[in-house]
Amino acid sequence: MTAGRRLPGVAGAVFGAAGVIARRPGRLRTAAMGMPGAVLFAEAVIQLRRIGDPSYDNAGQVGSGAVLIGLGILITLWVGRSWAQRALALVIALPLTAIGWVLLTATGFR
Repeated sequence: MTAGRRLPGVAGAVFGAAGVIARRPGRLRTAAMGMPGAVLFAEAVIQLRRIGDPSYDNAGQVGSGAVLIGLGILITLWVGRSWAQRALALVIALPLTAIGWVLLTATGFR
């Protein structure tokens, strides 16, 4: 794969699989509830890494990064069934964010 090419449907596959798993009982339910937030957090990392790049507006990157982080927190709070589950899903979202950032970078998002 050449740099800059993106795999189609990566986010759709991630969100779809997480949605199915989040609605079934099991050990992965809480991790799946953290997945949408993790994807948004990973996108925020990409936006915030652009700060200082002359090709991008710094204020725009800060603003969009803040919106993505806020949406990631809100969606995780929304899908959780209890406050304990919501908190755990947010904690689990952190390592998932790192994995998501690696996958987004590998698929050409920069």
